[in-house]
Amino acid sequence: MSTPKLVKAAQTLLQQISRMARTLTQSMMSWLLRNLLRIGKPPRFGEAGFVLPTVVLLLLVVTLTVGTAPKPN
Repeated sequence: MSTPKLVKAAQTLLQQISRMARTLTQSMMSWLLRNLLRIGKPPRFGEAGFVLPTVVLLLLVVTLTVGTAPKPN
């Protein structure tokens, strides 16, 4: 594969990864905000767990950290 084709392929891959991270972050933020609005309402279930919210917040932090990492030269 020639160098210009390789560069173009790398650029396309990085654009797709960036777009996917942005979409994932937006959907996670929407979900998080939607659930934060439910905090004052009575729970629909008996007892809510803490594992799922912890995992979601951890994934959000990791996604935002990876998304804001400086791009290599």
